[in-house]
Amino acid sequence: MHINANHHSVSLASVEFQPFENGTKLIYNEQVAFLDDTNANEGTKSRRYGTAAHLDRLVKLIDKNQ
Repeated sequence: MHINANHHSVSLASVEFQPFENGTKLIYNEQVAFLDDTNANEGTKSRRYGTAAHLDRLVKLIDKNQ
């Protein structure tokens, strides 16, 4: 990820889908390295917020198309 043309972080994410009750369970795992002076706790908090926002939009899209 770049912020203001600076290399901020790199990450590796894995996504697993499993059958669950009457739907699907998503298991998300991400490893991140911050390359600037970002505090790990604050950077991780921001990353969680951003990932949750993306997943919420995905749920809305899937629900809309069912």
